[in-house]
Amino acid sequence: AILAAVIFGAMLFHYGKLVIPADNVNELFIPETSIAHEIGLRTGDHIIKINGNEPQHFDQGNLVSMSELTSRGLTFTILRNGEEKNVRAPDNLLDYFASNQEFIGIENAIPSITSGTLPGSPADEAGIQPGDKIVEIDGQEVSHWLQLVGLIQNAEGSLNFVIQRNGERIPKTITPNPDTRQIGIAPVDAVEYFGAEFLSMGFWPSVTGGVAQTWDTGKSIVNGVGMMITGTISARDNLGGPIAIAAVTRDVTDSGGMRGFWNIVAFLSITLAIMNMLPIPVLDGGHVVFLIYEAITRREPSVKVRMALQQIGLILIIGLFIFVTFNDVMRHIVN
Repeated sequence: AILAAVIFGAMLFHYGKLVIPADNVNELFIPETSIAHEIGLRTGDHIIKINGNEPQHFDQGNLVSMSELTSRGLTFTILRNGEEKNVRAPDNLLDYFASNQEFIGIENAIPSITSGTLPGSPADEAGIQPGDKIVEIDGQEVSHWLQLVGLIQNAEGSLNFVIQRNGERIPKTITPNPDTRQIGIAPVDAVEYFGAEFLSMGFWPSVTGGVAQTWDTGKSIVNGVGMMITGTISARDNLGGPIAIAAVTRDVTDSGGMRGFWNIVAFLSITLAIMNMLPIPVLDGGHVVFLIYEAITRREPSVKVRMALQQIGLILIIGLFIFVTFNDVMRHIVN
């Protein structure tokens, strides 16, 4: 855990912190195939509270933190058609991520405004300009970038666009590239559009920020382990072994480079620290249980009892390792 705090603090000190004011993020696009839609969120919803707390900003573009995702009874207070509503996620929300990773992030709020076109692309040839807002495709209203991308990728031929430019609505007919299913447009930069900024962190703010991030991550892991133990979420779908760790490390390194790599190292460090404190005799948590027993009874357990418990603990650890490895093989290789 100390290593994780050092890593998180060092990254805050080196990279700074990306902060997006929550007031600048309004209506969201919720795909019908997403987990967010499955739990009750809808396109046009504006999240004003999470678990009863009004967010002041979103860190790194994540609208929901890890500790909030793993909390029981995750509740969104949203503004829908001028009315406040509460949307409560199921307690086994983490199970949904086993088959569908699509939830909500800052990309769900990006509007259907273009920042430019690829030279020679269908959009460029049609005269699309930076700042144009696509408001309609084949008679369907469009307001968000993800919605726009989905309609273009699912198109079978030419599409009838309506572009809003300087208050004027301009019709365009564009045929997506049949090979890439794209028309060659780019979205606005989320950092610039939502007024986000990278905050430079001094030494002590980085230290305290690293500790806070370690605590938040540790709390989410404990919540997740607790839900697996109680059966709220499936251990088979949420517990990973060496193959899962390798797969996740590859993914986060590909997407986040060295920053992603050190994030996963810190996460694994916290996970090992928590797992090591489980009350299993061969782990440090088991030794703590022995010490508590001695403090209460004023005598040590017999050698025979210690040996028996150590063997049971070793069998549990070996069984757990076999289970997670077999689970990894079935989930990442066979399926």
